[in-house]
Amino acid sequence: MGTSPVQTQILEKSSLSFSTPLFLLNSLSLSLSPLQKAATWSPSFSLSLSLFNLRIYLREILGTATRSQPRSGRSWSFSGMDYSQRRKPYFLGKFLVACVLIVFCIITLKQSSNHHSSSTSVFSRHESGVTHVLVTGGAGYIGSHAALRLLKESYRVTIVDNLSRGNMGAVKVLQEQFPEPGRLQFIFADLGDSKAVNQIFSENAFDAVMHFAAVAYVGESTLEPLRYYHNITANTLVVLEAMAANDVKTLIYSSTCATYGEPKKMPITEATPQHPINPYGKAKKMAEDIILDFSKKSDMAVMILRYFNVIGSDPDGRLGEAPRPELREHGRISGACFDAASGIISGLKVKGRDYQTADGTCVRDYIDVTDLVDAHVKALAKAQPKKVGIYNVGTGKGRSVNEFVEACKKATGVNIKVEYLARRPGDYAEVYSDPSKINRELNWTAQYTDLEKSLQIAWTWQKEHRNDWIVDLVLQGHLYEQYGLGLGAALMFLSASFEALLTVLPDVLKCALLLYSDYLDWIYPQSDCTKALLQLKFICCFSNIYGLILAFMGGVDVDEPPSKRVKVSSVELGGLSNTSSPLEPACPLGGIMARHLPSQGNEDMVGSKGVIKKVEFVRIITKALYSLGYERSGAILEEESGIHMHSAAVHLFRKQVLDGNWDASVATLQKIGLLDDNILKSASFLIFERKFLELVEKDRVMDAINTLRYEITPLSINKKRVHELSSYIISPSQRGLLGFGDLTSKATNSRLELLEELQNLFPPTVMIPERRLEHLVEQALNVQRDACYLHNAFDSSLSLYIDHQCGKDQIPSQTAQVLQAHDNEVWFVQFSNNGRFLASSSYDKTAIVWEVHEDGEVLLKHKLIGHDRPVVMVAWSPDDKQLLTCGLEENVRRWDVNTGNCLRIYGKSGLGLLSCGWFPDGEHFFTGVTDKTICMWDLDGKELECWKGQRTTKTSDMAVTKDGKRIIILCRETAILLLDKEAKLEQLIEEDQIITSFSLSKDDKYLLVNLINQEIHLWSILDDPELIIKYKGHKRSRFLVSSCFGGFEQAFIASGSEDSQVYIWHRNTGDLIWALPGHSGAVNCVSWNPTNLHMLASASDDHTIRIWGLNRVNLKRKEAYSNGRSHHGNGNSKW
Repeated sequence: MGTSPVQTQILEKSSLSFSTPLFLLNSLSLSLSPLQKAATWSPSFSLSLSLFNLRIYLREILGTATRSQPRSGRSWSFSGMDYSQRRKPYFLGKFLVACVLIVFCIITLKQSSNHHSSSTSVFSRHESGVTHVLVTGGAGYIGSHAALRLLKESYRVTIVDNLSRGNMGAVKVLQEQFPEPGRLQFIFADLGDSKAVNQIFSENAFDAVMHFAAVAYVGESTLEPLRYYHNITANTLVVLEAMAANDVKTLIYSSTCATYGEPKKMPITEATPQHPINPYGKAKKMAEDIILDFSKKSDMAVMILRYFNVIGSDPDGRLGEAPRPELREHGRISGACFDAASGIISGLKVKGRDYQTADGTCVRDYIDVTDLVDAHVKALAKAQPKKVGIYNVGTGKGRSVNEFVEACKKATGVNIKVEYLARRPGDYAEVYSDPSKINRELNWTAQYTDLEKSLQIAWTWQKEHRNDWIVDLVLQGHLYEQYGLGLGAALMFLSASFEALLTVLPDVLKCALLLYSDYLDWIYPQSDCTKALLQLKFICCFSNIYGLILAFMGGVDVDEPPSKRVKVSSVELGGLSNTSSPLEPACPLGGIMARHLPSQGNEDMVGSKGVIKKVEFVRIITKALYSLGYERSGAILEEESGIHMHSAAVHLFRKQVLDGNWDASVATLQKIGLLDDNILKSASFLIFERKFLELVEKDRVMDAINTLRYEITPLSINKKRVHELSSYIISPSQRGLLGFGDLTSKATNSRLELLEELQNLFPPTVMIPERRLEHLVEQALNVQRDACYLHNAFDSSLSLYIDHQCGKDQIPSQTAQVLQAHDNEVWFVQFSNNGRFLASSSYDKTAIVWEVHEDGEVLLKHKLIGHDRPVVMVAWSPDDKQLLTCGLEENVRRWDVNTGNCLRIYGKSGLGLLSCGWFPDGEHFFTGVTDKTICMWDLDGKELECWKGQRTTKTSDMAVTKDGKRIIILCRETAILLLDKEAKLEQLIEEDQIITSFSLSKDDKYLLVNLINQEIHLWSILDDPELIIKYKGHKRSRFLVSSCFGGFEQAFIASGSEDSQVYIWHRNTGDLIWALPGHSGAVNCVSWNPTNLHMLASASDDHTIRIWGLNRVNLKRKEAYSNGRSHHGNGNSKW
């Protein structure tokens, strides 16, 4: 197959200037060639112009053809070229030249129009045996598939589309499939332009109309309802009027199941009452009513097809669905699934999981597009004059969104991530059809009912062809990259931005275009789209003539090599300082200090994955600059980007609120848009409330009463608050609650607070949330932190410059210090809650308080002497000012940490105490007693309460939760008792092996249990106890070995071991990270510093305590006894 004109233009497009306004003209002139058959332009003056002449003209505009040096003065750059803002002389002469050329262009265009009009076209006459069908919206997803089916069955097809939602890629495929003359023509037009529509009908002999053209997204319709009523209802009226005026008798109308709303009974039949609940459904229902009313007084044949959710694509792979990127948020679920599977978006966002359905997601009837167009073609064949047929087009089977997503996962082979959001406004829970009527009367039955297979076909097309459409289309592809616009929107954009366009054209063309535009206003006073198209034709025609004249007169050296194009210096590419104007060079390195953000071929998006909307990105940066106090920088960014942080209405509204212009601010609310009635009422209430409070503060009582009576009360919301406001008037003593005090100093702050309240009320698209950029950055850092497998660092260590990743070197693994003040085995060790102290206990009948210095060095503070038996454990008070020590089946002593004095001894006659622990209030503590009871004491030694129960006599572990409600203690060798003393509730953790020790997590949610079989079990105790994970690897055969939580958010587990090593595991995975050698005897106990994540202590039978760190501080090993040891016994110093 030879290269098509469009393909040829694509191959040549790399030689074009991609300057913003000039590239727009290039793209339009090149890419309108597929429309030649429909446009009234002769071949010699079609918009597919000579690149040679157009580039001559463009270079003359830019004044770069014969220059070899940069211009001085003010200039700006497009694509590395320097264009001066120079004033051209002799404007009167150029005016006369422009007039002459205008006349010539008008004559030429009129001649081409007359030539086209006078020529006979097969589309303009009825032909026996050939049915000519107008397909509105034929460049869209469903319309293009319908056109393909019609062409395949030998219908003659005319497509009319404004390309606001359609895709020229579909038209190009149809043209390639059916290139024969008289089969297919495409006309660019907007159905809202009644003059253009009437002209299309008058110049073409249509036998029938398939009316697909419509915007069709439920979510979008709730945001832009007027657009939907115009586009669907009003445009349908225009089509009907044109049909009536031109005697077109058959209409196949594409309607929707959304007209039914949310029926109470399923399945939906054609007799189901229509109660639409969103603007899309309402607009379609209105259009149906207009068609039905019109058909009553005419002999039209009308078929209305109400179809359900459309999926799939052409089984032969020729066509598919290629929605516009900016419409993904509102688009079909299949498109969103494919975007997620392709990696275009990070995952699928399902809106609504609280519907009254089996799995909580809404249920829909998914109809394959091939079946749908088959129904349209059969409806066309069955249509009869003076009869109306209304049919539901669906499979009759309801599928939930969750079922659809699972089918899509199987079809694509991708495990799509799913996030559930709040339900969409205007959506309904369940809807599926009863297709029995269309089965019976049109002999139609859905054939493609295998959901997974339909999605597989569509997915195959998505992978093979979707990107081709984007690359192939010079017009839509590059216009979208530059502006995010389709062709119709681009033409309207040019019309609306006429003055901006003039700023980049030479004086001659400026004058000519202005004069020609006045001429168009006279000829076409109502048709903006037609005027915009003719303006473009005129510019291109004028450029050819002007370029030829210049070349003939030798005004341009067409053979000038590219090397003579002037490059802008790095100084001119500089950034902006706070003292420079936007047109002055500032930082010489500004242009090369950072690369431009990638846009993935779409200028509306930035970032390597193309998921960040440029407008939103710029706005939150602007907001952050203002929040940081960089007012000038924020203003410059708004000016340079052309993207304003707020709309003019929002800006005015904010100013009115801050100025206290209350009534005007409420009026402005109505102009902001995107606000529903509830938001408007709530916002008005807040504004009038602030007005009322300021009036009260100023003693303008009558004005305040009037505001309350006539402005606040009629809103009928928050009646409780209305009564409170009334009390401020009735009781002057209540006015102090207003919080004003000094009105002049606090009113401004109150208004700022009001703005923040309003901002929280409004959608973020209206007013950007405060500190949004800060929130996003923190969120990104949190994600990095959470993804860091071995994360063990405080948040202050996180940096924006690099991605965060911790290694094993962030886990304490190096011996930093060895403490040797005990004379025998060290049985227990524990850091204080603030991490500033360490306490240890030993078989030598002493306990020691160590002080942790800021540099990480640990020094002896007090040696506590007084117990008659080995000290089995210690317990820190909540404020770390006191320490409990427990002797082995002896008594408990309470010590002053600051002085080292023993404050009190606690014991029971004839019984020994086994363990101790503090209650959170710091005023009470508990002990385990050898008679298998648990006793609670006050600090004065009074025994307040005892709980009896089974327990052993060989453990010293006890714990109490921070709320003081639950006491945790070993109740027998293989069970731990969780005792809720308030609820009188007992729960058990039962193990198969003997329990040797346990420890409680800082958040009271988990319990770490050491067993005799050399395993450590992690239990969740938040609700019913549940075993989470097991840790293995350490050794234990004879002694009590204890473990602990530690690290950042207690993400690690450490334990002693009888093989003289310290073991560290990852808490969530159970992976062993370190086995640390160093001790020469069994390691009995470990403790992780709660405030220094890189410090771990271990106590051993080798009489030492090792302090483990990251080897950041090279501490000289010191003998503990050389640090001025101070031994204390019962408050008296002893040697």
